[in-house]
Amino acid sequence: MTNNDSREFKEFLLSEYSNIAEAHFKSIESISAFFRYYLLIMSIPISSVAVISQIGSDVDQLKSIINQYKLPISIILFSVVLIGVGVLCYIINLRLDCILYARAVNGIRKFFYDKFMEDINLKLRWRALPQSPHIPFYFEKSFFLPVVCVFGVMNSLYCFLGLWVFNGRWKGSGVPLIAAVFSIHFILYWWHARHRELSYLKSSKLGIDIDGVINKHREHFCAILKEKTKKEIKPEDILIMPVNEYSHNGVT
Repeated sequence: MTNNDSREFKEFLLSEYSNIAEAHFKSIESISAFFRYYLLIMSIPISSVAVISQIGSDVDQLKSIINQYKLPISIILFSVVLIGVGVLCYIINLRLDCILYARAVNGIRKFFYDKFMEDINLKLRWRALPQSPHIPFYFEKSFFLPVVCVFGVMNSLYCFLGLWVFNGRWKGSGVPLIAAVFSIHFILYWWHARHRELSYLKSSKLGIDIDGVINKHREHFCAILKEKTKKEIKPEDILIMPVNEYSHNGVT
């Protein structure tokens, strides 16, 4: 690499560093915004219950209203659960993007620290952030897992309320469903994190060079031919395979 290429590459990395760092902070802001939207969605049914309570202040009258509209109320509650799961998936991907940006920034930081040929103790004193492009981990047990737990609790609660309103009373048969709703939040987070760690941005396809573009086998053949037989031909003269079918090159 020439000095000009090296300078351009460093300038590119510095520009990339700034852009990725900005994208990282914007992703964090987006997570906070969508979490507020989620809390707003969660509050709508509760606000509706408060309005209904004012209309039917008597307990029997309130039960009568709920029984009369139990199907649409149940549909609304279950819809809130589905919306909550969808919002969680989106927030998970936003958080994983943040981690991807952080890893990219760590890799750029490592490049410049490795280029800085000074005392190792001085470099260690200056370094406060990681330089490994493999951290932080996508599955964050202590940071993001509690957020997933909050989503699981809220959505499970609304699932419980939907079953309770639909049946008119609580039945123990709904416990497996609520447990499944709660567990699926953690399964979704684990699956997305595992996908990012093992499959995301990694191709599972294999490419096989069959025409010499990569291996340049014609050049190798000519070099070996000259070494073994003293016959010299040009790589561009090899137009067909097998080589001996082209009589002008003298290869038997």
